[in-house]
Amino acid sequence: MIFFSYIIIKSCVGFFKNRKLQTVFPITTESYISVIAYGFRDETLLDYNPADFMIVKKDKSHVARGELIGVKISKNIQRKFYTYKHDMSSSNKIKFLNLTKNNIHSLINKEIVNLKLNSCQDLLYIRTGILDLIRQYEQVRNKNYEIYSEVSQKMEDSSLIECTENNKIISQNSGYFSSYVDGIENYVDFNYLLSDLENFNFENFKKYEENMSNIDKYNNNNKFVGKIVKSPNCIIICKLKKNEIEQFKSKKSIDISLDLTKEFNISCEVISVLDSDLLVLSVNLTEYFVNFRKETIKIQTKKISGFKILKDYIHFLETNKTGVYVKRKSKYNLIPVNILGEKDNYYICENVPDSVDKLNTYDRISIY
Repeated sequence: MIFFSYIIIKSCVGFFKNRKLQTVFPITTESYISVIAYGFRDETLLDYNPADFMIVKKDKSHVARGELIGVKISKNIQRKFYTYKHDMSSSNKIKFLNLTKNNIHSLINKEIVNLKLNSCQDLLYIRTGILDLIRQYEQVRNKNYEIYSEVSQKMEDSSLIECTENNKIISQNSGYFSSYVDGIENYVDFNYLLSDLENFNFENFKKYEENMSNIDKYNNNNKFVGKIVKSPNCIIICKLKKNEIEQFKSKKSIDISLDLTKEFNISCEVISVLDSDLLVLSVNLTEYFVNFRKETIKIQTKKISGFKILKDYIHFLETNKTGVYVKRKSKYNLIPVNILGEKDNYYICENVPDSVDKLNTYDRISIY
């Protein structure tokens, strides 16, 4: 009798020791619609020849009304700029860093050339490059010869030689500066678009955008130095399927993601859901949307947060309820949970609100 009792006890201990356990972790899943969307902003083109002006504002940076955007470049000024070639080899950089104070100016003078620029932006890169190289030199030599400040001041003086009122580009509006021009800026008046969305011909716009992409988009960057994006927001318009768009009619805001951001962390206001199956959104203007014209976006349709429970660990009870066996010290308690959703091999669950014992992160649950 004692022998059989011993066997039974050992079997029970083995049964509990060999239980398959899962650690509970939180999880969030998202469902989305992927669609091509188009962006519209209140934009003003800067009608200046890029070959004649040097832009002093960083691309996609904020500008204030009355702020200097660019200065006119003359051949006289170009000859006075210290230049730095982008394809300068590593060996040349090392050679430069090994120079002494006495012959550093000699090398810099050799870099003075009669510039032949394809873009006014090249001048900024050249200035930045030579100054960065000098900064590296002083850091490596562990001495400050004030060469950086000397050269920097000479560059500033040179750039202002002919910087009179007639040779400046001054922003007439506050907003964002962008050097990218695609030729679609004046397709539709921004304010008119917002006031008459019902009559916006989406298909005609798509054809126009495709035509500009194939023919003139890149040529526009040779006609204008850039543009000022005046509106504090960007309007996004996309066409959805009838069975997709219904769910957005009752929503005031949704989350989207771009290829650059990956996550659904961009909140958009739902402006309108049109009978033509167009979804119109408004998003705060950031650097992501300064040049946003035609992009694939993901629109979040559903977001579920809860506990990830493998399907084998869920127990379906006779009362049409579900639960999991949770290890509490040496016992396993059955805790009820609600199933919110499911994936291939797991459920997303939450605690039953009126349950006394709750499921927690890092709990260990049993398969049987």
